[in-house]
Amino acid sequence: MAYNIISFEFYLGAIVMIEVKCGKCGKVFEAEASDQSRTVKCPNCNEGVFVPAMLGGIEEHSLPPMPPPTPPRHVLRPVELALIAVVGCAVVFVVLFKLFSKEPRQVVVRPPTSEVEEEVKKEKNQAEKCKSGLSRLAAVLSDYTKKKGALPQSLEELVEGGLIEAESLSCNKGRYIYLVEEASTAPSADEAILVCDCVAAAHLGHRNVITLRFEVREFNEDVVSERLKRQSEALKQKKAKEVEEAAKAKQRDAEASRKWGDAQQYYTKNDLKAALEVLKTLSENYADTPFVKEKREEIERLTEEIKGKVRLNEVREYVQKRDFEESLKRYDELSSEVKWLKDVIEKDKRLLERFRKSLWFKVDVGNLESAQAALMELAKDTEDPFWRGLIESEMNSIKVYEEQGTALLAASEAASQKGDHQRALALLHQLRWEFPRSKAAKRFDELVSGISKNAPLAERFADKNKMMERNKDATAAIDAALAYLAAQQNPDGYWVPEVSGQTAIEKEGLTAFLLLPFIAEGNTHITGAHRGIVRKALTFLLKSQSEDGAICGVSENSLYSHSFALLALAELYGTTKDPALREPLLKASNYALSRKEPASGWKKSKGQVDEDAVLTAWMMLALSAAAAYEGSIVPSKFTNGLAVFERRMDSEGRIEYVKPKDAVVEKVTEEYQ
Repeated sequence: MAYNIISFEFYLGAIVMIEVKCGKCGKVFEAEASDQSRTVKCPNCNEGVFVPAMLGGIEEHSLPPMPPPTPPRHVLRPVELALIAVVGCAVVFVVLFKLFSKEPRQVVVRPPTSEVEEEVKKEKNQAEKCKSGLSRLAAVLSDYTKKKGALPQSLEELVEGGLIEAESLSCNKGRYIYLVEEASTAPSADEAILVCDCVAAAHLGHRNVITLRFEVREFNEDVVSERLKRQSEALKQKKAKEVEEAAKAKQRDAEASRKWGDAQQYYTKNDLKAALEVLKTLSENYADTPFVKEKREEIERLTEEIKGKVRLNEVREYVQKRDFEESLKRYDELSSEVKWLKDVIEKDKRLLERFRKSLWFKVDVGNLESAQAALMELAKDTEDPFWRGLIESEMNSIKVYEEQGTALLAASEAASQKGDHQRALALLHQLRWEFPRSKAAKRFDELVSGISKNAPLAERFADKNKMMERNKDATAAIDAALAYLAAQQNPDGYWVPEVSGQTAIEKEGLTAFLLLPFIAEGNTHITGAHRGIVRKALTFLLKSQSEDGAICGVSENSLYSHSFALLALAELYGTTKDPALREPLLKASNYALSRKEPASGWKKSKGQVDEDAVLTAWMMLALSAAAAYEGSIVPSKFTNGLAVFERRMDSEGRIEYVKPKDAVVEKVTEEYQ
């Protein structure tokens, strides 16, 4: 709808005719004075054209003061006179043309001035009535909001509640427009329009409105249109944001549902800590979701149940570690703190006593059959995964224990059949030491005597106390000395020298040297009370062996270290005939031979002038032992080393004897070392 005022015609001081222009087709036509503030149809294109009101008459404006006159010329030049004549003729021609070519205007009957005034007065009265109705509506809306704390969703609520009549919701132009959503999202509360007329420029080019502060105001149409436009845009943005937030809320609700499923799955798998972590996330990060609100009681109940079971599992860890006294103490504490676990704890304590009894059969009595029977009976009385797992683990350990004992017995018998009686005897003693309670170990006594008769080093497994008829003091001293050495061993298997320096013994040499007393007492890496000590030391030496076979460091005493290691390795191999030691023994022997002087013994270093008699003695001893236990090592390759002793021996039979300068030599001195 568009309009364009062209001109006004006055009759006795009042407007009687208005010329307007259609905004669509451009047609200019005349409208009556009574059409002010109304919409009329264009006679050309039938489009609605709004006729504005022209209130207040015509404003008179004073003309600006005339500029000062130009000083007159007394004489016009000929050119100026000719130009004035031409312009004058042209003006006369245009006036005459317009006058004779203009179509005759139709005579319009203009209403009397009194009728126009009445129409304007009527419109003003309607505008005032509209304001009055809106004022009443504003008061009702204000009271409703104070009582309810919110605006009604529609004006019908006011009618249904008996707060206002339906007729009060409209004026002569039509029903009021209620903009509760738009007003609540307006950029500014001061500009928000809550209620307005239903027709644009309804009252003489203006519109009456109720603001969000329940004030009745009158604004020009352009002001109302701009505010309504901003409110509408704000509402669109709000709804778009609500749609986005709703999608996010739906996604979070779905995530909460998935996490609840994860928590239940973890709980089923007995992964309680993971389940508890998921439940904590649900309670803290998803508490506002509909899913969590609905499942709150279930989540809290499951959380408390898991917390109790976590504490129960902490107590059960002491059972797994076989710390039964501590576990009983903690069971009692937990029972008093978590009441709903009392029945579970009492049952656990009964199962614990029976489990301890089965272990008593296994460890103290050594009766594996009774232990298995007790465990099988225990398994029938519980479905608890913890106890079932504990029982199954113990049953498997007994099964594996028996299988390993049987395997050793079978290996011993196979070695005996091949004629390797030393190996057979070593395996039989390993069975006695490592699996004494197995069924296979019960055959030890019947087999050992027969195998021992054919084993060349059978005496190494014999009871040293009986064989050497030791007295109790000697036995105690030896046991104490070995216990002391065992206590000084590094967790990685080596011993640390007491002194350091270039001339000090290396840890490889010291470790090998200290193995010798353990071996002499009947210990190997698979037999004897100190087999664990020997096994760790042997593992360290084998890890220290380089590609060329050397088992030593890089100091001046490196060959001493190697000779000790070679001797210990040879003795362990000769005693047990362990095939895993054959290759390291051959490599160590070849390295020792490679460092020997061709026609004599060994030097500590290549720059030394003479052979070292002590080093030669240790190398000869180690190689002799290796050759005795491994036939591929030929003694003729090193026996000429004896020439060193013949050359160095004095008239009293001493070889390189040096008398100490003082009666007592300190350990830290080079002389002592």
